[in-house]
Amino acid sequence: MGDDLLQETVRLRYPRLLASGVDENDAQTVLGRITRFDDWCAAWVAMAEAHERLGEEALREGRTVTAGEAFVRAAIYYHTGQSVYFDDPAEKRRVQERQRDAYRKAMPFLCPPGQQLEVPFEGTSATTSRTRSVR
Repeated sequence: MGDDLLQETVRLRYPRLLASGVDENDAQTVLGRITRFDDWCAAWVAMAEAHERLGEEALREGRTVTAGEAFVRAAIYYHTGQSVYFDDPAEKRRVQERQRDAYRKAMPFLCPPGQQLEVPFEGTSATTSRTRSVR
């Protein structure tokens, strides 16, 4: 691992990464590939894309539980990539949109299934997600 900012980011965030659902093997793989803080976002996006591809493959094969888990993991990794990235606001936004899209792909396959909601507020609306409670 290279530069000081990368080392500090890893030291401060590693426990949080694992607590948020980052697989330790994936974390070690990503962190082993980067030597500069500037590579953080792209490296996590690449791992997210790999899991998204696994989800698409599982979905084609009818393995919906595996697909849902892969899409959730992709969403977590997109989030991880953009979470400390502020150099290019348009790129940060693009990665956030990919995070949202990956989570939307996962929602029908979660237990309980997720649901997208529109929340009106002062003449506009926002979308949010939730899972239905099991009764």
